[in-house]
Amino acid sequence: MRIRTLALGVMLSLVAAVTAQEVKQGQAKVESFSPQGQIKDVRQVVARFSHPMVSFGDPRSEAPFDLECAGKGRGRWADARNWLYDFDQDLPAGIECSFRTKPGLKTFAGAELAAQTFKFSTGGPSIRGAWPDEGEERIDEAQVFMLALDAHADLASVRANAYCAVDGIGERLPLTIIEGKERERILAEQKNRARVLFDVIFKRGNRGAASVRDVRLVDAPILVANCGRPLPAGANVRLVWGAGIKTANGIATTEVQTLPYQVRPQFSARFTCQRVNANAGCIPVLPVQLEFSAPVARALASKIEMRTADGQVHRPVIDPNVATVDSVEFKGPFAERSEAMVALPSALKDDAGRTLINAAAFPMKVRIDDDPPLVKFPSRFGILEVNAQPALPVTVRNVEPMLDAYALDVAKAPKAAAKGRVKRIDTDDDAALALWMRRILREPSEDIRRKNGEYLKPGSVPMLSDAERVAAQPIDIPRAEPKMAMQVIGIPLPQRGLYAVEIASTRLGQALHAEADGQIRPYYVSGGALVTNLAVHFKHGRESSLAWVTRLDDGKPVSGAQVRVTDCLGRRWWDGATDANGIARIERELPPQNRWQDCPHAPNAYLVSARIDGDMSLMLTSWNEGIRPWQFNLGGGSGAEPVIAHTVFDRALFRAGETVSMKHVIRRRVGTGFAAVEARDLPRQLQLIHAGSGQRFELPVAWANGTALSTWNIPKDAKLGEYTVQFDDGGRTRVRLQSGSFRVEQFRVPLMKAVLKPPSKSVVNPSQVTIDAQLSYLSGGPAAGAPVKFRSRIVPSSQSFSDYDEFSFGGVVPKVGIEAEAPYDESAQDEPEATGGAARVQDVSLDANGGARVVFDKLSADKALFKEQTRALEVEMEYADPNGQILTAFTQTLLTPSALVVGLAPDGSFFKRDLLRFKAVVLDSAGKPQAGKDVSVDAYSRTRFAYRKRLLGGFYAYEQTVEVKRLKQVCRGTTDARGLVLCSGSAPASGDLILVARTDDAAGNAAIATRDVYVAGSDDSWFEAGQSDRIDLIADKRSYEPGETARYEVRMPYRTATALISVEREGVLESRVVTIDSKLPYIEVPMLGHYGPNAYVSVLVVRGRIEPEMPGRFAWLKRMIFRAAKF
Repeated sequence: MRIRTLALGVMLSLVAAVTAQEVKQGQAKVESFSPQGQIKDVRQVVARFSHPMVSFGDPRSEAPFDLECAGKGRGRWADARNWLYDFDQDLPAGIECSFRTKPGLKTFAGAELAAQTFKFSTGGPSIRGAWPDEGEERIDEAQVFMLALDAHADLASVRANAYCAVDGIGERLPLTIIEGKERERILAEQKNRARVLFDVIFKRGNRGAASVRDVRLVDAPILVANCGRPLPAGANVRLVWGAGIKTANGIATTEVQTLPYQVRPQFSARFTCQRVNANAGCIPVLPVQLEFSAPVARALASKIEMRTADGQVHRPVIDPNVATVDSVEFKGPFAERSEAMVALPSALKDDAGRTLINAAAFPMKVRIDDDPPLVKFPSRFGILEVNAQPALPVTVRNVEPMLDAYALDVAKAPKAAAKGRVKRIDTDDDAALALWMRRILREPSEDIRRKNGEYLKPGSVPMLSDAERVAAQPIDIPRAEPKMAMQVIGIPLPQRGLYAVEIASTRLGQALHAEADGQIRPYYVSGGALVTNLAVHFKHGRESSLAWVTRLDDGKPVSGAQVRVTDCLGRRWWDGATDANGIARIERELPPQNRWQDCPHAPNAYLVSARIDGDMSLMLTSWNEGIRPWQFNLGGGSGAEPVIAHTVFDRALFRAGETVSMKHVIRRRVGTGFAAVEARDLPRQLQLIHAGSGQRFELPVAWANGTALSTWNIPKDAKLGEYTVQFDDGGRTRVRLQSGSFRVEQFRVPLMKAVLKPPSKSVVNPSQVTIDAQLSYLSGGPAAGAPVKFRSRIVPSSQSFSDYDEFSFGGVVPKVGIEAEAPYDESAQDEPEATGGAARVQDVSLDANGGARVVFDKLSADKALFKEQTRALEVEMEYADPNGQILTAFTQTLLTPSALVVGLAPDGSFFKRDLLRFKAVVLDSAGKPQAGKDVSVDAYSRTRFAYRKRLLGGFYAYEQTVEVKRLKQVCRGTTDARGLVLCSGSAPASGDLILVARTDDAAGNAAIATRDVYVAGSDDSWFEAGQSDRIDLIADKRSYEPGETARYEVRMPYRTATALISVEREGVLESRVVTIDSKLPYIEVPMLGHYGPNAYVSVLVVRGRIEPEMPGRFAWLKRMIFRAAKF
């Protein structure tokens, strides 16, 4: 104890000597003070003294100023020379503050300071937010503006200095202020927007549970006003908030604010329809529309008529659940080459009561044209099975009876036929094959446009040159009468081979390519087809790849087929033959696709071809529609580089002048995990890149076994922010490896450590929660008696478990009936943030051990908030650290309605009426499955109705109501050993459904889970065709150890199929071919020890052609579908 006292005395003597010397060098004073003058949003005052004033870290030091200020706050010393005063909230306008040094104020060394006074003001009231938003271009003629101010304004000064400036009006329009009941009605109708403005004023998060009826919102400084007279349509308007507007205590604005707006155009109606060109009439098979510049009541819009020449009266089809419409539509088809009259009701007005500005244009005569000409292939390229009467379908309509066509090996045409020609393609020449595939897959005008830089319309350039057209053989396209009817014609292609087909139509060119010089040029429609009995499938990996060849007619593998892998120029990168399973294994790395520079207009893809017995088939690796990783809920793709780098830092946060120590590791991805990178391929330098400015620092790197050590002395003037570590290979490639990042910031090291210890697990329906707090010095010892502040609130929360990420947990049983939802404001961008209300504050003094046991009670009062839903009790402890900063510690505790947790996982987001399949799981609070628990699942329907509604003051909102009905119980069961209940069956209704699962714990507390699904109805024809070629693999486990065998259920749309099973990582590790039957759709895959982590199992299933004449329960339907599809 004596030694410590002596040391302290020596230290104080040294400090006194140093500071006394400093005082002699200059008069002690306040060196800087901020803010001063007029300034907005003041939250903190900072004063810096020329000499040390207090003992650093002493929280008992007194304030050095006497202050006069209406804003409340508290002061503290940040260090020996800097004093801070923190206001409880941002100061509003109209506040003046004065800080005077206290009489007799002395430095730590005892020198007296001269008297000084500092003042600042927050100025007069200014606009902090407005509705409509600044720049809105469709305000109403009688628009009311809601202006969020930073203080209440003197209304007389507003009337004198705020006005509207309108183009075309030579005088200022003083703002007319709306007060009293009318103001309250406008705020009530615009309650969502009013809350947003409230947040702007009082800072989101501090407003508590503000509502329209809350006196804080009614009395908030939100000025409601208009321009005093109707505004002219289409005019530019500027709302000017001038200088001289005062607060209640007389502080005036000195700067002008201007908010620009534009008034909406006059009420007009516009008839629109689709046409083949600007001079043509409406297409008869498509609907026509009448569009309004403003909403019209549904009752008025339903009286609009479209009368055709044959006496028919067409009325618009309007949704019965809407109140207003912006347009009406008349369904076709209409009679070709006819005229129609669109008639409006005499009392047609918009929702603001305005009449049509172009009413004299109605009744309006509209012209209906012929059906547009059409010549169209299903796609630019397709593959046809040679054994299934191959024919290339082409759809034609309203074109000349004699079409010029070119194709390969065409039989003689019947008498009434259009003429065409043929071009033969050599399919054994890889270069010619690649060239023709490029030509077939691209619109010819695109290549010419890229070469010459001129714009050419699609179809204006033929695919075949004149010389190729002369060498081609003519063909006939059989036509039927009448010529106007749409026909699907099959061009017979009976022989194997690759066909390039082109059709020229002058009538189509006349309709789509109207030339300024009056000349009529043909429109060229081109495409290609491959007739074969082979199908080529390809799996591309970094280390190895695989080609699989099957037959189209029966789906069986083809052995002995010669496989070639070429690029866009026909350069061969691999060739070989398939084995007995039709598999060709490519045990080498193929060149990267994205580095080919010779084919700028070709897709970055390999061309994989297979040949056997005079037959040939091909595929491009860019043909990945329907099988992309995201369609299987998988990540990855072409972005992963073969080499990966990682940097380990001694820490991630630094200050300028300190040293960063780094260890770098570089590895190459391989199928078995990671491998070393060759020494010649290792980068020779690294770059430290500042994220904000791009400033770079280069460091040399010396590698040893794929690792390296580096240090960087951070310059004292280094820019603050994030620095990224990037390796550069010296320009040999464009690859840049980023291995990590760190930050350089200005900060103070905390001298205290705070620990909050909540309950170890979630609490079920508590009335109170106890949390232990401990505050101690990092140098050792408790912060005995330290004053701290606790803030707490209850917020909505949810539970999730890593092993059950496909399940959704929690929710609330929907309320049955019809309820109005909050209206959606047009152009609304920021919605009020959902919070748990105002935070509760407790001031606590820690005990002699620096600890406290804090009770957060009265939770039962909030029980209704989390009776069915999980909530979280958020707790924050605030304390003053000796380093001069106010620090906080945070924790939270889950408040659950039950000791059990139930979850729902549908097999997708969309279903059909005949099959609704999902599963439920029951867990305890730790995420462990619970067996033998009863689970019931009910289905509810939800239907939304919305319409646009005009509000007071020229505002608009979408009024929305929701009707919820309980349908039926769709599943009930008891959980198995995995805690699961599997459910499947028909859906009780179509549309939006809510599945609600329920189970009870031992105390009878219900656990609820809800999940939204969509069930397609009869009018959802789009649902029949899926967006991908995905099938599902259901594993018996979530993870496997080496040596185990994985068992998968294959859910596919086939009864039997041939399947290619492969294990993939950086390439194809293993592969085999099996036959899968829907009666036993299971496969087993051994997890071999040499597989790297995160290997993928892939199953590709193919099936041959199903003979439509096969007997069966639905043979008649098969024949019907087949014959309807024949040409």
